[in-house]
Amino acid sequence: MPEPLIPEPSKKQEMPRVPWSMPDVFAIIGLVIVFGVVIFTVFGAVAGVVYYTIAGSDPENMFVDSPLVNSLMWFVQWVVTLGVAFTYMKIRGYHLSLNILGFRRTRLWTAIWLTIVVRILAGIAEAIYSNYVTPEQTSVTDMFGMSVASYILTMILVAVLTPIVEEMFFRGIIHQGLEQRLGFFPGAIISSFVFALAHIDPTLYVPIFILGFGFAYLMHKTKSLWPGIAGHFLVNALAVTLQFLDPGGG
Repeated sequence: MPEPLIPEPSKKQEMPRVPWSMPDVFAIIGLVIVFGVVIFTVFGAVAGVVYYTIAGSDPENMFVDSPLVNSLMWFVQWVVTLGVAFTYMKIRGYHLSLNILGFRRTRLWTAIWLTIVVRILAGIAEAIYSNYVTPEQTSVTDMFGMSVASYILTMILVAVLTPIVEEMFFRGIIHQGLEQRLGFFPGAIISSFVFALAHIDPTLYVPIFILGFGFAYLMHKTKSLWPGIAGHFLVNALAVTLQFLDPGGG
């Protein structure tokens, strides 16, 4: 019986070429940082004033107390990240399509077993790391609350939309541009390093780097973003569910 397909390249096919280059990748990263700092500063100031006016509480608490502010923050970071990248490429005259960004056909069962293997190996590495360092991460329950509606909202934002946006940016744009110039291993090292730094918390850099490298490997082997998105969904969905089941992390 022929192997089922979910988006697929021919066997032994090289990674499809993308129109942007390595200098473009670093230019995009730099612009995202600059615009991100400016826009989030403005967003924080405006949100703080509105929050203080409506809630009458210290604006420093708004990211803990307001699911609405946190939801807007997630959307703003996505708009800034992809908006800056796409605008830059449009100005440069690069043709973009879902196929070029990595939404390509790939073999279903190959993608499944590779995703499982990558997730298991990354999980083992994370478990070993956690024996020496205890990552300190803000609980999503602090950001969005503990209700059923909060769980559904968090799953949509963190487990469904975030994997799509992050895989599109870090693997579809950053990694593809680097691998095309440097080859897989150096490209994966750099893109995973950028992916880890984007998560801010130093105690999370190592496990996030490992996951990023695993997702880059999935992109390299399957020539598609779909396996990485699926793996990213599994990681985030499990983390969200565990935090709602055990908010104290005990």
